[in-house]
Amino acid sequence: MGKLLTVQFEAMKDLDSSTSNEQIEELFELAEPMIIGGKPCGAGGGGCLLFLGKSEEEARKLEEKLSERQLAVIDLEFDFEGLCVETNGE
Repeated sequence: MGKLLTVQFEAMKDLDSSTSNEQIEELFELAEPMIIGGKPCGAGGGGCLLFLGKSEEEARKLEEKLSERQLAVIDLEFDFEGLCVETNGE
């Protein structure tokens, strides 16, 4: 999956160079040793980046490096059960 994220990001850049910028490229260089792949979310250009770490340990190292730069980190987990809605006894 991580490699697919990067392939999609590269395709986005080929279609429109404004989907990336110097700051995004710098963050990808910082993250590269610790990730399998990643991409900007949405149309790109900044805001939110998605990285898939090589391991939980590598993901934590990247989180520390991003936090040192005062960037917010949002943890993401996959849920294979899907959306569950509970009602109050109905």
